[in-house]
Amino acid sequence: MSSQGASNPDKTLKNPQSHPLPNHPMIPDDTDLGIYSQETRFTTDDETFVRELQAKLSKLSKPRVYHTYTFYMDKDKGGWMDGTSQVKYRLRNYNGLPEWYLEQKAHVGNKTFKRRVKFVLDMKDPQAFQKLLIKLRPLKPQFASRYVRTEYEFKGLRVTIDRHLEAVDKHEDVQDVYSGHYIIELKRSPNVPEWLMAALRKYRDPKFSKSSWIRKKLGLKK
Repeated sequence: MSSQGASNPDKTLKNPQSHPLPNHPMIPDDTDLGIYSQETRFTTDDETFVRELQAKLSKLSKPRVYHTYTFYMDKDKGGWMDGTSQVKYRLRNYNGLPEWYLEQKAHVGNKTFKRRVKFVLDMKDPQAFQKLLIKLRPLKPQFASRYVRTEYEFKGLRVTIDRHLEAVDKHEDVQDVYSGHYIIELKRSPNVPEWLMAALRKYRDPKFSKSSWIRKKLGLKK
């Protein structure tokens, strides 16, 4: 299964419904990515199960494999890191391409709300990323994650399988690796095939989140 380039693989559907996300000068209203059903999350270290699941999913959808690098952004005070706000900010890159995406995200009940705006860096400028970080202030990188994602999409359902999750501190040093574990998520559609839910049910892990795991590994307060 070969890696495929994707400048924006985390694509989502437009939805005109209102949302609770606050205005942000870097994220215009017209970058709304929509309203979705809450993701359903599963974790497992059973490599044989994952291989068999991927074989079945590959018959329904051509897999896309890409590397994801995400900085979790926040203000020094008064943001989601200290529990003041429920709105999270992430700065995300795929496959080391020039495009970076600042994403605004919030969960309300069983819904997920997102907005995102794209920045294209000048790869010839060694200071391009630092200039972007200055532009995004008062948001600053707090910590980061890196992982490899395999994605399948069919009949309105999106299935992602993440592996080799790395806990990265704000200085971009890897501090821990969630080695040998897979994080599987079902996104966007409540109409999940029964065979898929039956296969995944025992691995359901709604309390797991990448950001919480990384914060624990880095010794950051929840």
